[in-house]
Amino acid sequence: MSATTDRANLIIPALGRLYSALHDAGETLLRAVAGGFLAIHGSQ
Repeated sequence: MSATTDRANLIIPALGRLYSALHDAGETLLRAVAGGFLAIHGSQ
C-alpha cells in the first residue's frame, strides 16, 4: 500500500476552487514582488 497522494492537502478545503484558480497568478505575483524588492535593493 502506498502512502502518497496526488492531491495536496488544502488549509481550507472549501476554498479549493479558488486556490486552483489563483495558483498561476499567485506564482507570477510572487516573482514580480521578489524581483521588485531585488531591483530596489540593487539600485541603492
